[in-house]
Parts: sequence; structure tokens; C-alpha cells
Amino acid sequence: MSTAAAIQTIPPICIPLAEITDQAVGGKAAGLLELSQMGLPIPPTFVVVGATPDDLPLDLEAQYRAIGGGKVAVRSSAIGEDSADASFAGQYETILDVDGIDALKAALNQCLASVSSARARAYQDAQQQATDVAMTVVIQRMVNARAAGVLFTADPVTGRRNCVVLDAVAGLGEALVSGEATPDHYRVSPTGELLHSELIGDTPILSAKEIKALVAGAKQAEKQQGHTLDLEWGIDQDGSLYWLQARPITVLPSDPNELDTVAGEITDLYTRYNVGEVMPGATTPLSYSTTGRGLDTGIQGLHVRLGIQDRIEPENRFFSLFYGRIFLNLTGIAKTADYVLGSRAEDVALAVCGRPVAELKTAGPIGLLGRLRNSLSYFRLAVFQRSGELAAMQTRVNRLQVPLVDDIAHQYRLIEQWLPELDLMHQHHIAVSTGAGMLEPMLLQVMERQEKGLTEDELHARLAALLAAASAHDVESADIAAGIQRIIAALQQTTGAKQAFGEVEAEAALAWITSGASAAAGRAYADYLQLHGHRAFQEFEMRQTEWEADPLSLISSIQAAFRVQATTAETPDNSTAKAALLAEEKPCVRWLVGKAQNAVQQREASKSMLIRATTQFKKAYRQLAQAMVSEGLLSAADELFFLSHSELGQLIAGELPTAIAVAQARRQAFDLQETLEFEDIFKGIPEPLDPKRSSDFSSGVLHG
Repeated sequence: MSTAAAIQTIPPICIPLAEITDQAVGGKAAGLLELSQMGLPIPPTFVVVGATPDDLPLDLEAQYRAIGGGKVAVRSSAIGEDSADASFAGQYETILDVDGIDALKAALNQCLASVSSARARAYQDAQQQATDVAMTVVIQRMVNARAAGVLFTADPVTGRRNCVVLDAVAGLGEALVSGEATPDHYRVSPTGELLHSELIGDTPILSAKEIKALVAGAKQAEKQQGHTLDLEWGIDQDGSLYWLQARPITVLPSDPNELDTVAGEITDLYTRYNVGEVMPGATTPLSYSTTGRGLDTGIQGLHVRLGIQDRIEPENRFFSLFYGRIFLNLTGIAKTADYVLGSRAEDVALAVCGRPVAELKTAGPIGLLGRLRNSLSYFRLAVFQRSGELAAMQTRVNRLQVPLVDDIAHQYRLIEQWLPELDLMHQHHIAVSTGAGMLEPMLLQVMERQEKGLTEDELHARLAALLAAASAHDVESADIAAGIQRIIAALQQTTGAKQAFGEVEAEAALAWITSGASAAAGRAYADYLQLHGHRAFQEFEMRQTEWEADPLSLISSIQAAFRVQATTAETPDNSTAKAALLAEEKPCVRWLVGKAQNAVQQREASKSMLIRATTQFKKAYRQLAQAMVSEGLLSAADELFFLSHSELGQLIAGELPTAIAVAQARRQAFDLQETLEFEDIFKGIPEPLDPKRSSDFSSGVLHG
């Protein structure tokens, strides 16, 4: 016999909430009982069990008087509603402000009859629920509400578990539930600190104290129940808070903070500068565990050389993950300034962020002797050892061979075997990059002494112009753009290129430029791929395919540039103006500019080598993904990138049976993470910026 059928066999009774033991009383009553048992305040309540329309408990009036009489709320509490899988919110009747025993009986009959309404039956069918639903009813003394509303212990839209979402209206919460009133909307931290608010009036409906009380009670309930909650609440005219309902949040999106690497109170400054150029957008778990780890070991290796730390730690120290984005610990990087003579926190800020960061502070310099020793090591590395580091890196790249095999376990072992080489190449790259990092602040200090009439902003602008004037030649990253210009120049000299390349889809353009008909343009394109085919947008992301394997995005870029240059005048040659700018400077500045340019050339060459090495691992992981799909370990190749390298090992070893579900949930969260934006520099745990709203309705699309 079903629970519903069993309930219908007992005579109708009233049970005070505190006396409920093991009776089946439905979702609302059970939620209220749990809240009460936690010590959270709820209005005086009793539950009607086993009643049907016009067959009501004999002691109904006595129980009504026992909770104080007067106005009450009559709420459905059907067996099976408000589960973790389906919420029956709004499907059954709730009647408010019921006053007097006759009105209570009428409201109770109406509520009991709603179990068979067409609306409830349709929802039961949609949720594949049994239709023999038993209706119990909660009778609650009305809260004379000054304010009321709903609270979610996680964001039901984004899936964030690190914030509370709170909606509040003046008066009864029914106006909010029915859509009659627009609420004040609050997003709050788990400790009750206001993160964001949208108010309907000039004065907030809730005070900071009330918000903290609501969040504290809700998080207490969530902790004790072991799952996220959707709660209703009311605050009466004397300021007393009452909880009116609690149910699980249904169909909560994936947690975008699942893999955050830092939690709790932190006071370090973080930034997306620099790392945002290397790894823009959200980062997949596989990339954070490989290239993200490599970036961190690169800086740790430099700090070991300078005596700042004893060894490379197994955990990341400089690159942290928040909301699927990698952020650089600016405070940790600036620690270098305390260990090297002549280095300042503002120099570190300039090298990393390209601008001063007034709030960046360090612990203070170590002893003079230690700083002198470290300074010599740093100067030697930055000035004299760069070429040696570059040569050592080239040797490692040349001997790096990650074979591609069909056997899953063997392919994973090969990746595992060679992965430490990627860390070592990151260390070489950071060592090579020290020259550019040291010489630019040095240039600035020399110019400060020589050009005293300039403001700080003007001085930085002058420095940027000097470096730009000297940066055009022999820099590999600059040739990525210059090489495209060579292809376009060849296209402009090739008969029929406009029709065969510029005016067709990217696939057709690719087919033409790789055919014999493209002549010199085809040769220029082939030469370009030979030099830069290992590169790509978001090239440190393991999921991003390199141009030589997937050239369509490159072809589209070349097509766009070709079309523009076919209809516009050529950009005038400004080399004379650049030479004149350099000539204005004193010899020592010109000398330093040349040295800085050489450092930039070497840095960009080492970066290209690093990407070339990373591309080998991209190919190996793609091979592994296809093999895992063939063997049923993954349902799609893309899922591989949403597991870390170590998790892939666990999956292959049979130790991660939920891998597909985990990867798919992270893939869902990734879509949200890609849309988030953050302050360029912030302290502690970041909070996403509020999405920009559009006031242009001409398109017929409202963004919010």
C-alpha cells in the first residue's frame, strides 16, 4: 500500500508540529519541523493529516485556538512535494489571512481539493510522479510582516555556492511569489557581507543586521540538512524573524567555484594582468594542472635561484584559480623586491601590470648582505645567462618527443613521463624573461633622473613609445602579424585571389591557398605555418587547437585583413618618426633601449619554444581523448579537458567512476565562467563584476 493510500485510511487528526514523530506529513511540514528542531524560530504551527474535503478533524477548532487563533496561513503539504528533484511550488493552494474557524474550514477544504486540480495533475505527469498524492495541510499563525521574502543558500541561476541570494518585499511575501511586487534583490557572502544589491526604492527594505540574521539562520539550516535550501521568511512589525518554509533547491547548476584553489581570509593582491594575456578567458582543469602548474614552477624556480625559497613547492604559490580563471598573486611576485637591491614593489607592478599599483606593499627588505648576494645572482641571470638559458631550452625542445599510441594506459604513461620537461621549460622561459623584467624598470629610473619635467603618467607613456619604436624587428611575436602582411602582399599580386580567397567561405579559401593555383600566396602561407603553425589564440590552453591542425580561424583572420587592405590605403611608413624619437634621447637611454629590445627578442623566442613544446602535449592529449572515447571511458573527447591530469590517471586506473558526470558538470560551469569579468587588481577572494546591462532596445533583445 502506498503512503498516500495509507494516510487516507486513518481518521483525520491534528498534530502539533512539536509532536510529529514518524508520521508522513509532506514537504512543507517536514521542512518546518527540521527548522524548529534546529532552534530556528517558526510561527506556532500544527498539521492536519488524513483529512479530505468536508471530512475534517474534530479537534480542528481546539488546535486553532491553541496556536493563538486570529489570522492564520493554510498551506498544502502534499506527500512527495518539494523533493531534491522536483518542487511543487505553486501547484497546490496556499490561503493567507484566514480569520475565524468557519473561514479556516473553508480554506482547508479548498486546499485539500487542490490535490486533484488540473494544474497539479499536469505537474505530476510532467515529473512522472504518482497520482495518488495524499494531502496534509500546515496551519500557521500569520506573521504580521513588515518584510518578507525568499532566500536561496546558493545562486539558483549561476550555481555559485559561495553566495546567498535574497529577495525581500515590504509586507507579505505572497506579493513576491505571485509576481505582484518587485523585490529588493541582494547577493550576500556566506558570512552576511553585502556583495551586491538592486533596490526598488531609495531605502533598503532590509537592514544590514537583518541580512546577517537571515544568512546566519539559512546557512545553519543548510549545514544541518546537508544540502542547499530555498527558504521563505518573514520579519514582523517588532523585528522578530520567522522562518515559514524550507525545501531543497531543485536542478542547481554546476558549481563554478568547485576547483577554486584559495579559500578563507586572504589579504594578498591578485591580478589578471600578464596572465590574462597568456591565458585569457576561463581555463580548463587540464590546462591549470599542466600549463598553469608550469607557469607557477617557473616563478618558483626563479625564487629558488634568488634564495627567496628553498625548493619548488608541490602546491602553486603564484597562480591561483577562482571561478575557472587563473589569477596572479601580485603580492607574492612583489616579494622579489625585498630580496634584490635596487628593486622596488613599484618596479614589479610596472613589469607585471604596466602601471603603478599604489596599494602593493611588501614585508620589507631582508639584510643588506643577503640582498647584495641575490642582486648579483639576479643581474648575472638577467644580463649574462639569458643566452645560455635560451640555448638550454632549445636543446630540451629539440629532444622532446611525446609519441602518439593507441593504448590508453601507455599514452598516459608517455605524457606522464615527459610532463616534467614542460615544467623545466617554463623555468627556462621565466629565467630568460628576467632581462626584460629588469631592464624596463631600470630604463624608467634613468629617465626619471634625466627628464624631470615629465609627470609620472607622461614618463610611462614616453617609455612605452621608446620601446615601441625599437620593437619592430627580430621579435618573433611581432612576426605573427608581419607574416600575415607577407601573405596579403602575395595575395594582392596573385591573379584571381580576390574571388578565390577573399570572397568565399573559410573552408573554400583554405582549399584554394593550399592548392597549386595560389602560387606565391600559397608559398607564403606554407612558410607562415612552418614558422608559426604551433601558435594559436589562447595558446597555453590545452583545449585550444594549434593553427597547423585547425587553420580555419587563421584563414578567417587573413581573409578579413585581405578584404580591408584591398579597399583602404596602405598604412604610411613611420620608421623615420620612430628613429627621430630615439635620437632625442641621451646615449645611455638609447643603449638601454637596445638592451631591453634584445631582452624582448629573447623572451619572445623562448615563449615560442614553450608553445612548441606545449603543442606536443596537446596532440598527445587529443590522441588519449579519442582512445578513451573508443573504450567508453569518456562519452566525448572534449570531456578530457575538464579533468585534471591526475584525475585522468585515476579514471584510467578505474578509480574515478563518476568521471563523465564530473567532466560534464564542469563543462556546464565553464560556459558561465567564460562570461564573468573581474577587477584588474583586487585584494583577497574576487567577486565577479555585475554584468553590463544594455539600454538599447532597438534590437528587440533585453540583456540582463
